[in-house]
Amino acid sequence: MKITQKLYIICSLITIGGLFSCSDDDPPIVRGTDPKTNTTSSTPDFSAYISNITNNVIIKTYADLDKKAQELVDLSNNFSTQSNATALEGLRQAWRDTRVPWEESESFLYGPAETEEIDPAIDSWPLEFSFYNAVLNGTEPITANALKDSNEHAKGFHTIEYLLWGLDGDKTVSDFTEREIMYLQAATQNLRNNTQTLYNAWQAGGENYAANFLKLPNKKYTSQKGVIIQMVEGLAAIADEISNNEGKIAGPLNAENPKEEEESRFSDNSKTDLINNIKSIRNVYLGDYGDKQGLGISELIIKLGNPTFDNTIKTEISDALNAIQAMPGTLSNAIANNRVMVEAAQESVSTLLNSIKTAKQFLSIHIVNEKLPEKQRVNTNSNNVLRPKRDGNRLKHRVME
Repeated sequence: MKITQKLYIICSLITIGGLFSCSDDDPPIVRGTDPKTNTTSSTPDFSAYISNITNNVIIKTYADLDKKAQELVDLSNNFSTQSNATALEGLRQAWRDTRVPWEESESFLYGPAETEEIDPAIDSWPLEFSFYNAVLNGTEPITANALKDSNEHAKGFHTIEYLLWGLDGDKTVSDFTEREIMYLQAATQNLRNNTQTLYNAWQAGGENYAANFLKLPNKKYTSQKGVIIQMVEGLAAIADEISNNEGKIAGPLNAENPKEEEESRFSDNSKTDLINNIKSIRNVYLGDYGDKQGLGISELIIKLGNPTFDNTIKTEISDALNAIQAMPGTLSNAIANNRVMVEAAQESVSTLLNSIKTAKQFLSIHIVNEKLPEKQRVNTNSNNVLRPKRDGNRLKHRVME
């Protein structure tokens, strides 16, 4: 081991020791109050933080996603009778608009997005053309129901993207065949079916997955601590997907043909996807979405006695967002003309990821867990983060050290 590495480890341990120290000067944890008796409980209550993130960030994001997906369907259905350049540009903009809340949801791809396999059905990339061509060149009618059981690469955002822009992004109205329009209408409806399923799965009036966060303990989560750690792991998962050496930035950056490895290559929307991914982290961390502000992980870390660390994370979120926005032009153009700025953006997200992982450690130590039988306890003290990985066209989890 090099001397510089030893010094780094020593300094890191000193930093973490200071971050996690519990001295007499540390602010006390605010404990929950029973409104009926006005007495203080022995276990801290973090329900306000969990409720705000669940109801005002996660569910509201999915509501916007479903609304935008329906608007995309409506424009697609009209395209067969109103096929002109204006209509095509309207469809393209509707695709971009729908993409925003989806990418802003990628810090919470746990729950139905994973268990119902909605994420791969909506957002598998890079597009594998063999599955797309099998549908387009087939003889059966292309419908949303037919696409339901098809391969992920025959449906979802990037199939629609390819239909709208073509391989080089210059598709015109005259290039569309009748079957491509049929495919477009089926794919947009299939997308909307999935966004509706996702939205309904979280709502109290639907499958009510939110109750797993709000009514504890249950079969999925035994404590508020487990829910909060899940939320923080969601932040780490998308930060890792952006910053790891095979991720959304490094994948194209290190590829022989960068554009082929981009997430939204046909529309040149990959840079915007990255921006919205960081906004997804910001939304959950701050507890804010749209014009609504509420309690998030930020306030929780402050309440647990470390406003300095909270300020560090907020600064790193802004730095990551600014670094991505500063990349000149599209992602592929930035890679071709200014690799240094692309590498700096990747590094900024990596720095943020490390702080999110440290936040998980901090919260694991400082949140008092409900007393549970040992076999029911969730291992929240590990510094491992479960992150999604698309493997075999399915969303999988692997442990990230």
